[in-house]
Amino acid sequence: MQSYIYDYIQNRLYPGNEPVARSYALRLLIHFLGDIAQPFHSTSRFNDDYPDGDAGANAFPIPYHYEADEMHAVWDKGVYTLRGNYPRPISAEDWAELQNDVVDPYMATYIHSLSDSNVSNIDFDSWSWEGHEKAKSMYDGATENEPLPQEYLDLNVPKCEDDITLGGYRLAYVMTFIYDVNLPAPATFLQ
Repeated sequence: MQSYIYDYIQNRLYPGNEPVARSYALRLLIHFLGDIAQPFHSTSRFNDDYPDGDAGANAFPIPYHYEADEMHAVWDKGVYTLRGNYPRPISAEDWAELQNDVVDPYMATYIHSLSDSNVSNIDFDSWSWEGHEKAKSMYDGATENEPLPQEYLDLNVPKCEDDITLGGYRLAYVMTFIYDVNLPAPATFLQ
């Protein structure tokens, strides 16, 4: 599948422009690995109200708060901890802010290593299944059309932050695998 995607990018989207094709493919890889790290991308809740599924909690409405009005968006926003968006292209100042406010604290709190077996296995199917299993409990304590209770937030913010951190390490490992290079020290990934 991977070679078909790259073949399509290189030969149909950007024929004759390999640097742009490679850049686009890398952006897709980063996006897809980020999606795998968010468990609602790996599941859908089925019940009498949603016989066709809830589209990974996109159809689980909650009152609008911090740019989210459904459960999937809450988790995309770090269970309300990642507010706003950085303008594109991201400036050096914004990278430094992201490093200081998100990357450094997450990496200091949620300890992973590029040599961990759950990081270095490059088994995308198992990563997706892991997200599916995690998502099963992500509905617990939440009620449609009601604000998420503080107990839900207290329980799930650390889980979400750890998933983001693990996803970052997995992306770093995949990039070392693809490019056959050593990355800089973990604290300087984004600098």
